[in-house]
Amino acid sequence: MSRALRASVDCAKTYVVEFSEHPDHRHVHVHVIPRSPHLPDDQLGPGIFRNLGVDADRRVPEERMNEIAGMVLKHLPVPSGDAQDG
Repeated sequence: MSRALRASVDCAKTYVVEFSEHPDHRHVHVHVIPRSPHLPDDQLGPGIFRNLGVDADRRVPEERMNEIAGMVLKHLPVPSGDAQDG
């Protein structure tokens, strides 16, 4: 995943965060976060979550998120025996 993200966007590292604490959601949430090399020190590590809830003009538009997802997908290996193999 990290290689696919680096090939698709300008990221220095990939953060992977897993949450499974909420009693109403008995499943696991995994967040894969490409970390920009241009973030200030206070936004590194757990500080990355300071970027949640920012004003709309600072957010990545949904259309751009979809474009990035498509680029990442193109860089992910397809496992052998996948249903897409036909």
